[in-house]
Amino acid sequence: MPTSPLLEFARIPFDDFEGCLDFVERHSGYLDFEQDSQIFLWQAVKIHERLFRNQIEEHLRQEVLLFLEQCVQRYMFLKWGSECGIKRLKTYIRRLVLTPQTVRYNYLSGMLILHPTERLVYLNEWVPFSSSFISKSNHSASSSSVMDYFRPLRLFCILYDYTYEEVEKAARARLEETFMNKLQHRLEPLKRRRHNSTT
Repeated sequence: MPTSPLLEFARIPFDDFEGCLDFVERHSGYLDFEQDSQIFLWQAVKIHERLFRNQIEEHLRQEVLLFLEQCVQRYMFLKWGSECGIKRLKTYIRRLVLTPQTVRYNYLSGMLILHPTERLVYLNEWVPFSSSFISKSNHSASSSSVMDYFRPLRLFCILYDYTYEEVEKAARARLEETFMNKLQHRLEPLKRRRHNSTT
């Protein structure tokens, strides 16, 4: 991961949309959205590969997983910026910032502790605007206002889940390609030997 400011962006906590918005606004002239998104994608793929190979020490595993989630999220944000433009990206993150803190914390925490294969069911079933939830989280909130704030967050989580799976698939494909290349490399001498013995 290159040094500041991209490293600064990578270290912003997953649920700190305010921090992400502030960074994008301060560095919009510096960022190359397409190129920088690929840096975060590559970083996330490499972390996945190390996890698949059990190359992460157990006491560092949780910290590495958190960093992986942040890299996937930053890749997603920058990819949006590349495809939709900086103005639309900032507008969308501002809508995420409006999500009530308790709703955001409960929803994101609940999603991230699940295995990726279980997340879609959770995203479809979790309802933050029930009367019991509102009474616990925000006495001044109405069900309609919480629902309005929740829609951008729910969309974010669904797209994040999809992006996470795509990154994981890319990492697995790289590992399989590496394995096949190594296997092919080892087989070449045998093929040459067999060819020489028949000629």
